[in-house]
Amino acid sequence: PSKTSLVPYMSRCHKTDMSGTTIRVRELRTCSLLRSFSFFPLLRQISQLLPHIQDTMSARSLSLVLFVSSIFAVCVLPVLSSPSFCHGLDCPTYTVVNTTKNYEVRRYPVSYWVSTAIESMNFSYPTSVGFHRLFDYISGQNVNKQKVEMTAPVQVHVTPGAGPFCDSTYTVSFFVPFALQPSSAPRPTNPDVFLRTEAPHVTFVRTFGGYQTDASILAEATLLAESLRNDNIAFNSTSYAYAGYDAPSRVIDRHNEIWFFAN
Repeated sequence: PSKTSLVPYMSRCHKTDMSGTTIRVRELRTCSLLRSFSFFPLLRQISQLLPHIQDTMSARSLSLVLFVSSIFAVCVLPVLSSPSFCHGLDCPTYTVVNTTKNYEVRRYPVSYWVSTAIESMNFSYPTSVGFHRLFDYISGQNVNKQKVEMTAPVQVHVTPGAGPFCDSTYTVSFFVPFALQPSSAPRPTNPDVFLRTEAPHVTFVRTFGGYQTDASILAEATLLAESLRNDNIAFNSTSYAYAGYDAPSRVIDRHNEIWFFAN
């Protein structure tokens, strides 16, 4: 997309605290309902011991501490520990399996996205069109007319065409905020926009800086594919993905990624 087309990316998404981490009370409230359920059995077991605790702290106070701690563990801690290139926005969690000089191997759990697909013979046009469709969605073009927080990255999944003069399919996606996972994201009203679930997967990731172009995307994807083949790594070579984490206003320390997926 053009540098001007992504200006809204940073203009509406930041309400940060002193640490630069985006934390909102309503998100924590939703998060506690959706994600702390697994803590309830443990909290119930601990609560049974509370009458036997002889301490200056009352049982009610201790219960409150335990409850707040559980919210912090499942809602706030993942945000605080997210990679710096996410800039405090919600972004997919992952585990680093291995790191080489040319790429990183990551294991991603199930993730949730809002997406749109465009067919084109180049990268720039569908990325720009897709971004604007998805930005309209998070700006309220959904059945609830609900504002949805910006996240990272903007992912573009590329399925190359069958021949040199055939269109490729570009699926542009925004990550669904944690507060709306797994099933609370509003349905899009644009028929070209859809919600999807991405199954757990292992991904090979190559990182590069600067502003992305059609040429740089192809060059970096080629380098990653060559590195994997040189290491005798099996991967799905029929498609790949680009992940961009920065607004156009960021001119230094830009973070871009190319992903190939394990078979």
